[in-house]
Amino acid sequence: MNPVRTLLRKTLNNKKLNIISVSTHERYETALSHCNINIYDIDGHPFKSWNTTYAPVPDNIHIFKYNGKMEIPIGVDFDLVLSHTRYGQYQYLSQIARELHLPLVCLEHTLPMPSWPQEHLSEVKMLKGNKNVFISEYSRAKWGWNENEADVIHHGVDTKLFNNNNENRLCHILSVCNDWINRDEPCGFSFWKEACNTLPVLPVGDTPGLSKPAETVEQLVEFYNTSQVFVNTSLVSPVPTSLLEAMSCGCCCVSTDTCMIPEIIKDGYNGFLAKTPHEMRKKLEVCLSDPDLCNEIGQNARKTILEHFSLQQFIDNWNSLFEEASHFVYRGDYEN
Repeated sequence: MNPVRTLLRKTLNNKKLNIISVSTHERYETALSHCNINIYDIDGHPFKSWNTTYAPVPDNIHIFKYNGKMEIPIGVDFDLVLSHTRYGQYQYLSQIARELHLPLVCLEHTLPMPSWPQEHLSEVKMLKGNKNVFISEYSRAKWGWNENEADVIHHGVDTKLFNNNNENRLCHILSVCNDWINRDEPCGFSFWKEACNTLPVLPVGDTPGLSKPAETVEQLVEFYNTSQVFVNTSLVSPVPTSLLEAMSCGCCCVSTDTCMIPEIIKDGYNGFLAKTPHEMRKKLEVCLSDPDLCNEIGQNARKTILEHFSLQQFIDNWNSLFEEASHFVYRGDYEN
């Protein structure tokens, strides 16, 4: 299938690459959909389904069922396979790539858990694609890769959608996290409870017993625009998408001082950082009592996103990587 058909199709002015993948992060894939690609997402156990509550399915993302056997859509010449994680996807998608003789792009959104021994990390590093990508330099280093082995493509935020409408902001603390209670270790639910106890809060996200997700992306943008403060308590994440979205909407953000976040937020300029729940609470109290300070911090936060996390830069970087990956010739492994 590749790369001869890829080149032939381009001579016929059909420039979009056809990619097999799996629904993973709806808004990340929505950003990817702006690239010169068509994505064919596998839907069915053991893979997750696209949740339209988080984002509608873009026109160039096609969902097809997997019932123990993948039925390849007839008449589609595929160019490559994209795996979003080495756990739960790589094992299946690398096999599909081998069967179809397609290049494999291996993306990693997450960080290794702190409790993992070095031997385990070394084993995971063997799970390679033709192109390997991380979402930050921080996460690439944590997984034990260097710049010659893997690329970094930072998140891109649709700043036209996630905009600062300068609406009257309510004196409460917004948080956005799904399954927060069950994901306490990476997402810091206990940290949040201790820091925000008795403070006015608005938790949003699919967390039974605590909160419900926004009904639409537009409603989520409204939550960002009407909240004086946004809090992020992630503990094991390079950089949460919700934090970047909140910054893009001009929210005054207070975050845990972990991972890549200190490279983005400069304490007291475009947000606030805290290492402990007690420190976070003190900064939250200051923000709630000073809307003018929050407005200044929020404006600087949006400026940061516009300058360093633009959607166009994200699109350009992915288009370049996909184009390069599509020219790899399958040789039976992913060492080349």
